[in-house]
Amino acid sequence: MSNVNRIQPNMREMLIEQSLACGFDAIGFASVPQDIDFALFDSIQPFRSAIVGLFRPHLPAQDNQGMVGSTDEAYGQISVMACERDYHRYVRERLERFSNFLQDTWPQCVCGIYTDSPYFNDKTFAVMAGLGHIGANSLLIHPTLGSRVFIGYIGTTIDPHYWGIEAPLAKP
Repeated sequence: MSNVNRIQPNMREMLIEQSLACGFDAIGFASVPQDIDFALFDSIQPFRSAIVGLFRPHLPAQDNQGMVGSTDEAYGQISVMACERDYHRYVRERLERFSNFLQDTWPQCVCGIYTDSPYFNDKTFAVMAGLGHIGANSLLIHPTLGSRVFIGYIGTTIDPHYWGIEAPLAKP
């Protein structure tokens, strides 16, 4: 067991409130597996923990003819996920807000922001953070948000014990 102080319950509540204020719909904490070396890619220090966020897409407004989401055969069907502006920017903006909060609160913390990362599977990090499970459709399924979510995460140099994670988790 590490001698690092654990996050206090009121601090966890503050992090959840702040994540909601930044546009998150769900938040979880995970230990970065030891075989993932983010330091090789874009950080001076290796990341030890990750804060994973889930973000619901905003449903587009329909025009006066019901074009978006219409069941009219002439227009076809468009996935609501395809109607969102580029979700990488959408999610990144929210992650940057939360990352700024983390760095203001813990100045020694180094953060990296990731969406659709080539370094690690976003769905796997979400499962490791306790945000759901992988369904038969190979999508992350959150208990209340379902599978229509975008995933992003912040790699941090904060010790995973601080978030209450006892040991690095194995990849599911």
